[in-house]
Order: sequence, then structure tokens, then C-alpha cells
Amino acid sequence: MAFAIEIYEGLMAAVPPVVRASMRVRVREIAKRLEGPPPRSHPSDLVHGGTPLLEIEGWRFLYRIDVQRKTVVVQQAFALET
Repeated sequence: MAFAIEIYEGLMAAVPPVVRASMRVRVREIAKRLEGPPPRSHPSDLVHGGTPLLEIEGWRFLYRIDVQRKTVVVQQAFALET
């Protein structure tokens, strides 16, 4: 079964469309990686110590991997201070 992607859309209102599109591509890549043959490690090993995040063009997206629901959930988005 494929990993689904869940994005809390209300958090994305302030994110520029081009950044939002890049984030969606990256999250799909993460989900696809989780769909492949079982790695020797656990899916949580995709997280390198701490909360999984993506940084794209001055924005940070926090997500979690729900292994039981087979879902990658993007749950926070905020602009990085410059």
C-alpha cells in the first residue's frame, strides 16, 4: 500500500505558490521512498535526529511519518527569519 500525503492546508496560505509546489514534490519523494522495498532500517531513520523537516527557499516545513496509517503528514510551515 502506498504512503498517502496529508497537508494541513490552512498553514499553507502564506507560503508562496512556487515554494508550496516544491514542498509537495519533496514530500512525494519522501512518500515514494517509504513505499519501496523495506529498508534495513526503520522509516523513522529517515529523520536524522529530531523532528523531520524540509527547508525550501526560506521556509521550513515540519512533517511526521505515521507508519500505522501509511501517511506523511505536513503539519507546520513557517518562514525562516533572515
